[in-house]
Amino acid sequence: MASNAWIVALGLVVALFFFGAIAYVAETNNSGYAQLLNSTPSTTIVPPNKTAIAPILLTDPPSLPVGTTSLVVSYSNLSVYISGKGSPRWVNATGRGLNNLLIFQNQSVVIGYANLTLNATISAMRYQIDSVEINVYGDTYPVTIPVNASNVTAEITGSTNGSYNVTSITSILLSMMPTVSGYSVNGTSNYTLTAVQSRLALIANRSVTASARAGIGTILGVSANGQGIISIS
Repeated sequence: MASNAWIVALGLVVALFFFGAIAYVAETNNSGYAQLLNSTPSTTIVPPNKTAIAPILLTDPPSLPVGTTSLVVSYSNLSVYISGKGSPRWVNATGRGLNNLLIFQNQSVVIGYANLTLNATISAMRYQIDSVEINVYGDTYPVTIPVNASNVTAEITGSTNGSYNVTSITSILLSMMPTVSGYSVNGTSNYTLTAVQSRLALIANRSVTASARAGIGTILGVSANGQGIISIS
């Protein structure tokens, strides 16, 4: 009888140890899983702002001396000022070169592209005039550029749809309106860039923008006056 009691007691000890071990393992696993969950930070994924490539078109109603047959302007450092989506900032645009502005009266030429945030507001554009050359009655002359005329900022004045926000079909139309004055010193003709009035207008036109994306140098039947009134032919 004593040995039977001893066997029963031993069986109870083994059973208690077995179930205690299972409970310990389960608690450890649950604790470890909880720690794993707690160690993973909660994050919110914010999609980046979508952008659109906005072509920049140049048109020109210049004020020039009588007899002028060409006015070649070299320009660089194009940038567009946007706000409303992120911090207000200047966005650099691609494109630099030179153009004979007399060719683009009542039409325009693509001079660059700006990658702009959709729905951002465009309010201005700036560029640098590097050199100017004029041809008057068949003779070509360099045009003096005063320091205060070399860096030009064009403020926006018009839009085809009444909005100044960037869309997927937005093009930017820059009116460059230089004034060149001529004078003679000891029988030698001299020319000076006395002013550059620039205006900016937005075109929300799918056909125009699609055509303008063909590449720099593309000529389109688009023009504007100083008040931002746009003509598309």
